[in-house]
Amino acid sequence: MDPYLSVPMLSSSSAQSFPVLITAPLYDTVFTAGGLAIVTWTEPRSPTISQITLTKGPINRARPILVVATEINSEDEKFTWRIPADFPTGDDYAFELGAAPNATYTGYFIIKSLSDRLTFLNTSYRASVANSLAPATFQLHTRALKLITACASIAAGTAFFLT
Repeated sequence: MDPYLSVPMLSSSSAQSFPVLITAPLYDTVFTAGGLAIVTWTEPRSPTISQITLTKGPINRARPILVVATEINSEDEKFTWRIPADFPTGDDYAFELGAAPNATYTGYFIIKSLSDRLTFLNTSYRASVANSLAPATFQLHTRALKLITACASIAAGTAFFLT
């Protein structure tokens, strides 16, 4: 099974109809608690999607956590959900679009806490600043060395003339 594609819920029913083809979120997409999770799709097969449910756990044992919306206009091909700021972190969340046996799932995605995200950004910022300052520091040292060498040469030349 390709984790980057949406996964239809398997059923023994031959009359399955998946509500849409999901295009996002893809596997390992990272969302931040307090931020927005955007679900997109193409090829709607009916005017509405009965519900969008947040699930957690392996696809064959996914537990419904929260129904985030009902009766979504499928022609919009997009749904946005604001993740509560205090939402639990995890790396095995997925959205179920529709209801069994006519449901399809997004790829697994990650929800990080705001503090995890800020720590990541702070670490990335510090690394970025350090990397951008390193060449400037090297240039400063090179220029200082050239200045010291020039001063030493002048001083040595002056000392030569004084003797």
